[in-house]
Amino acid sequence: MRLHRLTGLERDKIIAEYNDILALIQRLKEILASEVEILNIIKQELLDVRKQFANPRRTEIIAKSGEFSLEDLIVEEDMVVTVSHSGYIKRNAVSLYRAQRRGGKGKTGMRPKEEDFVELLFIASTHAYVLIFTDLGKVYWLKVHEIPQGGRASRGKAIVNLLQLSPNENRTSRGVRGMMLENEDCIIGMEVVSETTAATLVTVTENGYGKRTNLDEYRIQSRGGKGIITIKTTERNGNVVDIKLVNEESDLMFITDRGKVLRTGVAKLSVIGRNTMGVRLMVLEGGERIVAVAKLAEKDEEHGDSEAEEETFEGGDESPEETL
Repeated sequence: MRLHRLTGLERDKIIAEYNDILALIQRLKEILASEVEILNIIKQELLDVRKQFANPRRTEIIAKSGEFSLEDLIVEEDMVVTVSHSGYIKRNAVSLYRAQRRGGKGKTGMRPKEEDFVELLFIASTHAYVLIFTDLGKVYWLKVHEIPQGGRASRGKAIVNLLQLSPNENRTSRGVRGMMLENEDCIIGMEVVSETTAATLVTVTENGYGKRTNLDEYRIQSRGGKGIITIKTTERNGNVVDIKLVNEESDLMFITDRGKVLRTGVAKLSVIGRNTMGVRLMVLEGGERIVAVAKLAEKDEEHGDSEAEEETFEGGDESPEETL
């Protein structure tokens, strides 16, 4: 093809493109000048979208009205609630604490002030109520989701800032005598046992020791009785901190006065006699002690990252197998 013919073709192409642009400009001006034309275009585009992406409605619209609360937006899940001696409270998701083997060192669950220490730990749903009794005979309640949520190492918030307490009102309650105590004994825990309860009792001491015992080793007594020994306490294992009814699927969570938390399953904890000293449950640092125990409502996959050997103690008239 000769050069002048190629030049003519390019010229015709440019002229055609120029005419198309002029026509487009004219069309756009007509659209902008007419509201009816704009609405027609919008309608057609919406019909095209419906044709391309239409599917059956997944929600049902009904003619019914009702009240809507903040709790409806909160997922129901288990929380670890910790309370310090000086009255600081917080909550954390249970999922922050992975399961460890018995004898682990645990994780930091709260970092209290130097003169403060963790006094209480329990598991509760975000939709559950926490009842707080005072020495003036009053009871206050909070939803667990109303307790401030913080990191594992945070102290939380002072309870007095969450409740409308009267001046000089205090973290107490009174009732009838349940058990006759001697010397410096004090009640540290209570569990409800029925005839259908198929479980064992875990006893935990402040120095990180504990054990499981069958319930049939505890005879029924009248209210106000002196009770029977559930574990031998010495300088080595320390005083009893808490008791929990458990089964093979249960997970327990221990917390120390320095805010360290250990979550572990009870399946590896041997069932041994009542009048014995127990095995090591958690490795503690010098001066550190367990202050609270909580049982998880759900079973999670265990991740073992620490394990200690069982320690044997001499004691009592028990057989060698039961002196653990």
